Amino acid sequence: MRRYLFLILASISNCVIADVLFNDEYHFFNGASQSDIQAAIDSGKKKITLHSGEYTCTVTGVSPNQSCYRIRSSDVHVHLRTGAVIKLAPGQYSGQISEGSVIQIGDGATEYGNIIIDGTGEINGNETENTGTAVPIIDSAVIKVRGPVKSLKIKGITIDDGIGDCISIRGDAKNRAENVVIDGTTCKNSGEGIVIQNTNFIRVINNTLINMTEQDGIEPAGNTTNFIVSGNSVDGTSNLNDCIEVFDTADNGVVSNNTVSNCHGRGVQIGVDSPNVVTSNNVITATRLNGIRVRANGGVVIGNSIMDACTTGNNWCTGMLLEGYGVISIGNQVGD
Repeated sequence: MRRYLFLILASISNCVIADVLFNDEYHFFNGASQSDIQAAIDSGKKKITLHSGEYTCTVTGVSPNQSCYRIRSSDVHVHLRTGAVIKLAPGQYSGQISEGSVIQIGDGATEYGNIIIDGTGEINGNETENTGTAVPIIDSAVIKVRGPVKSLKIKGITIDDGIGDCISIRGDAKNRAENVVIDGTTCKNSGEGIVIQNTNFIRVINNTLINMTEQDGIEPAGNTTNFIVSGNSVDGTSNLNDCIEVFDTADNGVVSNNTVSNCHGRGVQIGVDSPNVVTSNNVITATRLNGIRVRANGGVVIGNSIMDACTTGNNWCTGMLLEGYGVISIGNQVGD
């Protein structure tokens, strides 16, 4: 009975409730303050749940490294219930910005682990009401991960209207991120989709990406190893960028069972420094350039279906272009 009384009072008064009957978890309701939510994240409680409502936030920190929320501890679980929206306030960014975000995980050097952001709610970067431009685009993101974050899961949430990337995972040569899962998220109306750099063992699976307004959809890059990009849907890129691009020494990976369409560049491109990538069973339609392009010396391309490639009409463009030596190609179908 006490548990339900707390829920009723929270719904009426828009207050913040933390009750031991909820297993020492924080539950926030519409109207909760940004400072209270950040304090809960910093408190060491294992789960912070945001219930239906809009949680408008402003950036803090020293420019250019500014964020609404920072996760700089291990064992943090942020759960967004249906109808919960974390939204960047208007006028937070103007001019050229770098390293901006709504949520930043990690500090670039310290190891953190066992972090989860999940649920059926939304994180909105509100580019519509912010005039800033991410330069370079890969340095800013709605969710930005920096440094040796180990065991991270981002699952189920929607990310909309982002300045820069929807999700950017970036370690460096000494401080690599590891064991990352991005599963079942929706990313839409943002500059770029999901970008991974200097990361080991990452799975990007079952995500939906719609309308990338500046660059690629999914991009394993920057010396990322042992990656899986599978079961994703990517619809719409711009500026001759690809729906899925593997490059910049990302290697030992699989790109499989993805459905990509309306790619302003290529459907799938494997860069020259990525010789050990398997590209299999992808369905690719309506690309301005090649459905699949492999520049690396090596790799396997098997069982892919390509339709309506090279919509630019250039005679030199082909549905599948294998430029590297030693690429194994089996059972691919290329149609008009």
